[in-house]
Amino acid sequence: MIMRRSSERIVLIVFAALALMLVAKGVSQFLGDSGAGYDLKLSWVNERYFARAVNPFDVAGARIEPGWLGARKAVVSPDLGIPEFVTYPPWSYPMAALFDWPQWPAVKNYFLFLNAACCAFLFWWIARTVEFSTAKQQRWWVAAAILSNVAISQTIINGNYGIIVTAFIAAAFLLEEAGWNLLAGLLMGLAMIKPTIAGPFLLIFMIEKKWVAAMAASGAVAITWVGASIHVHTNPIEFLGQMLESSRRFELGGYAIWQGLAYLGMPRPAALIINAVAVIAPALFVMHRVRCNRQVVLAVAALCSRLFTYHTTIDNVALLFVPVALWNFRLESKWAHAAFWVFVCSLATPWRVLNSWETSAAVYCIWICGAAPLLLHRAGQPGLQNAPA
Repeated sequence: MIMRRSSERIVLIVFAALALMLVAKGVSQFLGDSGAGYDLKLSWVNERYFARAVNPFDVAGARIEPGWLGARKAVVSPDLGIPEFVTYPPWSYPMAALFDWPQWPAVKNYFLFLNAACCAFLFWWIARTVEFSTAKQQRWWVAAAILSNVAISQTIINGNYGIIVTAFIAAAFLLEEAGWNLLAGLLMGLAMIKPTIAGPFLLIFMIEKKWVAAMAASGAVAITWVGASIHVHTNPIEFLGQMLESSRRFELGGYAIWQGLAYLGMPRPAALIINAVAVIAPALFVMHRVRCNRQVVLAVAALCSRLFTYHTTIDNVALLFVPVALWNFRLESKWAHAAFWVFVCSLATPWRVLNSWETSAAVYCIWICGAAPLLLHRAGQPGLQNAPA
């Protein structure tokens, strides 16, 4: 045994308390810090421009082409000002209306309500998923310990969509398991408001040949993309190009793999492509190999999501799928049991500790090595085969 049961329960309780403290810290700073809610304010301003049939990228200073299917305007509204950054993809603007519709600052309370509901759902989903391998009284402590993720606090403080998107991903696979493929696909399409998180998870529907769900998600993205483009009279390809050009600001922060390649002298486009291919290609191979086990596939998709492009520690919230699978696999492998605790500790580590190339590279290696026990899974192993999605 990696740890005696009584000792492990105490450690689980400690991490559960940490999870509660992190959520409380996030809410407290979000409401009390004048600089908090930065991402939410950006999204809210951009959404208000979109509602007025104005392309937010145009107002932010991007190059404007002639109007598409109508006159195109880029009028700065005095009540909104010029957006500091516009980075979300074109299809996100109709979707974001679900999250940003109240006026400022009332939208902050609405945002907290949505995140509280999503955290509660993720807490229940994790407890449900580990239920078959965990004592009834212990599963709630396990679920809370897995949520002792610094990214949850950061997401709330910044006003980011990460918790909401992660909850939508978990709910989409829950619906798919229940046979609600169309709804599952639509919910995954909604999660694509942050494609850098949700994109690899959408690939799971394709790998598993869940074509109704895959087409529903892809169709939702395509329809909202074209609809948004018509609404602001911008060619859809140009609209996407504006987003890609605006995303260059991400070169200034974070410690993504591609940024390391660019730092060594590789051109930015080549670094992005090599990073994406080097992560996505093996991830697709592994997900196809272990496609009989949903939990392992979700864990691999989570790692792929975090490593294939730009991210900061705020997006570590989506990595919760990895410790969920490791916990259930611990009965088959002592390495998985140890890896679970290593993973939980890494996600609970303050971002200041990870805010360097050295520590980021070390953590990436720890994550990949920590997930390795899952790759030893073979069809027919009892530990994970019948786990609920």
